[in-house]
Amino acid sequence: GSTGSGKSVLESAIIACLAMTKNEKEVQFYIVDPKRVDLTLFEELPNTKKVIETIEDWYKTINYLYNEVQNRSNFLKGAKCRNIREYNESHKNKMAYKILIIDELADLVEKDKYAREEKKQENIAMELPAKTGLEPTVIEALKKLIQISRAAGIHIICCTQRTSVDVVSGTVKANFPTRIALRLPQSNDSRTILDENGAENLLGKGDMLVKMADKDSLQRFHAPFVRMEDINFILEQKEMIKESLGLIG
Repeated sequence: GSTGSGKSVLESAIIACLAMTKNEKEVQFYIVDPKRVDLTLFEELPNTKKVIETIEDWYKTINYLYNEVQNRSNFLKGAKCRNIREYNESHKNKMAYKILIIDELADLVEKDKYAREEKKQENIAMELPAKTGLEPTVIEALKKLIQISRAAGIHIICCTQRTSVDVVSGTVKANFPTRIALRLPQSNDSRTILDENGAENLLGKGDMLVKMADKDSLQRFHAPFVRMEDINFILEQKEMIKESLGLIG
């Protein structure tokens, strides 16, 4: 979604709804906020395991989540369960869902490029072979993770206001079964996200088109609105919420 379309409010609503209905043993957040503006507010939530602000933290987190997928996949195989839902329905000790939320994919891609250029210059200055010594690129890492993560209960919410194909590439789209477009400036931006026109005619402020894997046509919804007062209430009452949800869980 473009600036002012309601993207950050939608992200906040998703986080707030999950935090209010699921405790930290059920759902855990890994929030990537390279702008350090919108989602760092949720750092103190019991559900939030980590807020990632630097590219170095991104490399560590993506490696951790990839290893977690591998461990969970082996565990589920040993338990004779095809996915996390089957396991949680039949076992008392349940696995938590982990959700990676990327606030601005374009910023993350740019930081990654900058880190690689710096490393390359450093290697040239030291007259060493031009090896980056870095992890896979952001896009490569997302592709690698999402292809195997769903069955293990690790999901990704990825947001951007820059719809260029170097950010929202065919590889990225192919691995995200559900896509949401809030208002976009041009029809070609809509085609980049949804593969068809329409998002350029939306009203803004939460008006959105949704493309789901199991639906042939686009569906139009309006995103929920979460006020800053609501977010502050959740943060101020986090200990009470944590205790009450623990009793419910």
